[in-house]
Amino acid sequence: MNGNLIERKRFSSRHLRFIPIGEIPEEKAVNVLQVCYGDRYLQMQIDDHNCETNFKIQNRDEMARCIREWRRAWADRRYFRWIVEARDEPRTIGTIEIASIPDTNRYIDRVLAKESGTFVENPTHLLERGAHHGVLRLDIISDYAYEVTFDALLHAADRFFADFQLAKIVVQCLSNDEERKKALNKDNYRPLRNREGCLAPYFVKTAQHKVTVN
Repeated sequence: MNGNLIERKRFSSRHLRFIPIGEIPEEKAVNVLQVCYGDRYLQMQIDDHNCETNFKIQNRDEMARCIREWRRAWADRRYFRWIVEARDEPRTIGTIEIASIPDTNRYIDRVLAKESGTFVENPTHLLERGAHHGVLRLDIISDYAYEVTFDALLHAADRFFADFQLAKIVVQCLSNDEERKKALNKDNYRPLRNREGCLAPYFVKTAQHKVTVN
């Protein structure tokens, strides 16, 4: 991992701006993200697999606790989450997160099969030697849940392959999320499969260049 992204922290694309969760004052972050996480589409499509919460945020206190956990994770370098702004308004439209997983097929298979209220152990760390797979979470509000937005998010997230030396990235896409699915297919994500078949609802993309461990 070359650390460029974490040293740089902020980054942007033509239409979107990505701001580290810790750079915005907590009160302001709560204000804008409580609106986002109250969005029905975002709640229905969110990837909460193996998370401690289902992100059905009911009040400011719950949102504040969630933000504090994201900030602690960044400080501990366990995983990284950015607030996403549309540059044309500007307006906060959600968040994205990149986290490491030990592998794709076996880990996701276990996560999907686990009992409610239980967790699958994930001993990996994005900055540790040998953590070469990642899960990308795209939490976006309904007003921006279109192919063009997801395409911009996925293109921006391509840098994670190099910055975190990831060989594969998986993204959740539920069967009714046609706009997200179109963007994933366009950006060379394919349904994640094991020997038994498709590991719905996940799509996977493989790095275009060979990943080496420093």
